[in-house]
Amino acid sequence: MPADKTFCLPEDEENPSKMAEQKRLAYGQFKKIYEARGDTTGSLRYLANEMRARTARLESKASTYKQWFDY
Repeated sequence: MPADKTFCLPEDEENPSKMAEQKRLAYGQFKKIYEARGDTTGSLRYLANEMRARTARLESKASTYKQWFDY
């Protein structure tokens, strides 16, 4: 499985929410692989990364909504 720094996606300046969602989906797949192997401890690392990506997606969407409300 990829190490923490070897797995990366190119940043999309126009749509950071989409990139955060792609990262969340990828980390979710890695988590499922570890869970299927019975390695709960290893899957927790990817669960944490998945939740960070989800938070980043929500934060990027929140800034979009904030701009809309300011309008």
